[in-house]
Amino acid sequence: MGYVRYWGHRDYAGALAQFGIALKSRPNDVDFLYPLGPVARRQGGWDDAILALQQVVKLDPRNISALDDLGGTRSRVGRHQEAAVLTDSAVALSPNFVVGWKTAVTVRIAAGDLAGARTMLRRCRGSAP
Repeated sequence: MGYVRYWGHRDYAGALAQFGIALKSRPNDVDFLYPLGPVARRQGGWDDAILALQQVVKLDPRNISALDDLGGTRSRVGRHQEAAVLTDSAVALSPNFVVGWKTAVTVRIAAGDLAGARTMLRRCRGSAP
């Protein structure tokens, strides 16, 4: 129901309530923790989004979607160096994760590192399908 409210109705408060109910019975379930980040971000709660996504990465350090999302979120608040480390981890764990390459390049562009963005694009061409 949390995803229905989030994606289907853009009812962010309702989505958070539904995920909160689920988390009461399974507090460390990354499937319920992960969406707290994107929902908080949609509401402008950047710090809450980062905290939620950090928790997911702590519980599941090989979760490439969470690494990528946390990296992109940190970049949006100007924490580009931290973002690059996270997105690099995501593409290292899964070189075929095209979204991860896009985020890694975007993070570098946002930081003003065009040479780094070009390097990531070259690396992507050699790694992604």
